[in-house]
Amino acid sequence: MHCKNNHPSAHNIRKCIAETFCGEVIREIRFHFLRTDRQAETDRLTTRQTDRQRQTYLQLDRQAETDRLTTRQTDRQAETERLTHRQTTDRQAETDRLTTRQSDMQRQTDYQLDRQASRDRQTDK
Repeated sequence: MHCKNNHPSAHNIRKCIAETFCGEVIREIRFHFLRTDRQAETDRLTTRQTDRQRQTYLQLDRQAETDRLTTRQTDRQAETERLTHRQTTDRQAETDRLTTRQSDMQRQTDYQLDRQASRDRQTDK
């Protein structure tokens, strides 16, 4: 390879630089390293962005799982409350039926006792 000043590549590079060793070769070398540095920085930024995106997705997945568990917990709580209410209502209804039945039986007993007392009074006269 020859530089802009036609120095052969085996020529003393320092001397060539002193004579403005192919400013364009130096520019090319600088440009090459600059481009490499820029690409490396771009790669680092892309990796960082990808890592952040991955973290975001992980957080979203965790939040979604938390939401699913919270919903399941809420559903279970609602079912427990529904069953408790139903049991309470059923027990109260059964208590009311038994109370009514007992009242009816007491009324029937009172009625029969009144009739018997009425007959006894009729017999005593």
